Amino acid sequence: MATVRLLVTVVYLDRALRSRTVARDLTDPVAGPFASPGVIVPTVITTDGLSPYAPTVRRRPGA
Repeated sequence: MATVRLLVTVVYLDRALRSRTVARDLTDPVAGPFASPGVIVPTVITTDGLSPYAPTVRRRPGA
C-alpha cells in the first residue's frame, strides 16, 4: 500500500511540476482539501511508529 501511495505521489508531482499546476490544484475548491492528508497521514504514521520507543510522543498535553 505504501508503495502504491508513493508511486502515485511521485507521478502526480512529476506532472504537476512540469505543467506548473501545483498552485492551481492547492487553491481549487474541490481538489485543494486533498492536499492536507498528504502531510497529516505521514505525521500520524510516524507518530505511531515512534510511540513504542518514545512513549511521550502520543501523550496529550495535560493528560
